[in-house]
Amino acid sequence: MRMNEIRKIKPHEFEQAIAFANHQFGLNFKKTQPKLYGHYNSGEHCACFDHGRIVGLLSAYPIAPMGIKVLSVGTVCVAEDFRGRGIMGKLFDFASRKLFSEYDLVVLLGSEERYEHFGFYKTGKKIVFTIKRQSKSTFSFEIKEITESSEIGPALRFYSGDIQRDKGRFFDILRSQRSKVYLVSLDGKQSYIVHNESKNAVFEIYGEADAGVALQCFMQYKNLSSVELYASPDCDKKLFYLSDRYAVSTLCNLKMIDYERTMTTLLKKVKNKSDGRLKLAVDGEFSADITVSSGNADVRLSEGIEDSDISFSKRELYFLLFDDYFLLGGDVRHPKSQLIRSWFPLPLWNTLTTLDGI
Repeated sequence: MRMNEIRKIKPHEFEQAIAFANHQFGLNFKKTQPKLYGHYNSGEHCACFDHGRIVGLLSAYPIAPMGIKVLSVGTVCVAEDFRGRGIMGKLFDFASRKLFSEYDLVVLLGSEERYEHFGFYKTGKKIVFTIKRQSKSTFSFEIKEITESSEIGPALRFYSGDIQRDKGRFFDILRSQRSKVYLVSLDGKQSYIVHNESKNAVFEIYGEADAGVALQCFMQYKNLSSVELYASPDCDKKLFYLSDRYAVSTLCNLKMIDYERTMTTLLKKVKNKSDGRLKLAVDGEFSADITVSSGNADVRLSEGIEDSDISFSKRELYFLLFDDYFLLGGDVRHPKSQLIRSWFPLPLWNTLTTLDGI
């Protein structure tokens, strides 16, 4: 066998890859990420082999939001005695050629300093609401933990998120990061709650019951004084009134592979956006011509630099698209500033970093 061979793992090497990841991170990935490590064909695993021994690993899991192909990358690690030899760079180079090109957007957790070299930029926003428990609920409720995939039917029925989830792996998706799933029955209505005990966070809540009341009943059931609720910036605005406080933080590292498809698809999701046109020049490499007419979005990229309204570096482009451009120093007096406020930041899914990603 060759030294420092980079390739996708084979079925008989799957357990070896899991054992390697478990050792590097001190986790049990079959329990932490059952949707990926419970089934060989759930995702892709690229490894660096040294005479048959795995010494580096990069795993990837496909996510299917409406109209866009997203790949979540994680479990990136190198054996301690092989660090400093460029193995991580070789893994990313291999993944870029063999995996990333088939997707529109790649997402990755971790520090920006570590991954910007590979074309990732830390951006996007998520909101963490702190919901405090009020006086004892007078509602009649029943809560049951769902512990078997055969019991997941109600949650599967209530789920209404943008991301299309494999029905056969829906239970494993909800159990990501050792989360637990609960079915709340309240005055004849039901909802499901995905709760992560280590973070005391609700990663997801869907169903017929009023969300605020369901959360109060859940806190009473679990004897919690408060709970955090993770949400995206385009969430139901009543959550701001239900919460005692909230915090906005950066979502993850992003790398756009297909700029046109990613930007067009996400801009179409923006509600009440103004009609207009914005021409961007990026790093002297390409131009982006963005148009919204009667609510319909269209993005066209061209090589080279044409007449533009604003010039950006790639990092600044990611800030414009997915972050708070003006908070980060954007010119509020620019003639296109109102258009920028109307269109950006583009909406992403907070579950990219919890249930749907790795």
